[in-house]
Amino acid sequence: MNNLKTDVLLIVGEKEDELFFRDYFKEIYLLPNNEKVFFLYKKKNISIIFLDFNQKDTLHTIKEIRKRDKEVIIVILITSLSKKNLKDLLPLHLSGCLQKPFNKNSFEKLFQEHILFDLNISKRNKVKIKSHYIFDREEHLLYNSQFSQIKLTKHELKLLSLLSLSKNNFLTTESLEYSIWEDESSFCDCNNRLKYLVSTIRKKLPKDSLVNLYGSGYKLLCEEVR
Repeated sequence: MNNLKTDVLLIVGEKEDELFFRDYFKEIYLLPNNEKVFFLYKKKNISIIFLDFNQKDTLHTIKEIRKRDKEVIIVILITSLSKKNLKDLLPLHLSGCLQKPFNKNSFEKLFQEHILFDLNISKRNKVKIKSHYIFDREEHLLYNSQFSQIKLTKHELKLLSLLSLSKNNFLTTESLEYSIWEDESSFCDCNNRLKYLVSTIRKKLPKDSLVNLYGSGYKLLCEEVR
């Protein structure tokens, strides 16, 4: 099973742990401890992290990552799981726990039922805007880089939804006006409304992430969700 060959894994563990997962991933970054996890996953734009729960600061590391990012997939490598461990881990949006020593069938089951599902959901429904802002198209929610929700008005949400569907491509002012105000745009001048709407939503987005070009319209600058 080589379905994960297009994804990159960051794993905290030992060399034999890396060897077990080598056939499943395009590239693996191995760290002996959690010290450089946050730095490396941001620098390399890694979408999957396996952390060894036996290390004393793993819970803290996960919490620090989740303060800024709920998109990255995190799996815990563990020798045993107590009720207290489970209670601590449940709020952290994990994609699963993998027990040591690793078993091929167990891992492939975890991959099929959880990791692959989370990857697909993330790629399909999330749009990553500049400066690590995330727009969830399914939930209609905008989050900043600290994963705090940013409130949007009804029309701001419509505008952001349209721009996110056409990410990195211009949408004309006419198409935006009609999509937002529908039939009303055919007998009312909605151009000033659109300009005002753009000015309000720009205050809620990263600087220079919503751009316009005369004659072309507006576009939202987005990054690939990997």
